[in-house]
Amino acid sequence: MQEQDEIKKIEIKDLRVGRTPMMRINNFYSLATILIMSVVLIWYVNYVLPEQEKIKIKEQQEVKLKAQELAEYEKRQAQIELSQKLHKDHKE
Repeated sequence: MQEQDEIKKIEIKDLRVGRTPMMRINNFYSLATILIMSVVLIWYVNYVLPEQEKIKIKEQQEVKLKAQELAEYEKRQAQIELSQKLHKDHKE
């Protein structure tokens, strides 16, 4: 009987004992890690991803512009060649 009372006292004492300093430190660092990771994730989603998309769009526009310039250049070159050919025929 006395042993059961002692066991109950020990169990109650264990329940009443607060957290150890090491547990508090671990909880603090866990919370800090969660906060830092949340901030980094929000920053990445709001600033990095949109910037990468803008860069891709800009590169696509540059490629289209170069292709258009090349097509115009080839068209103009064909016009010049035709003009030179007609000019030679006209001189003869």
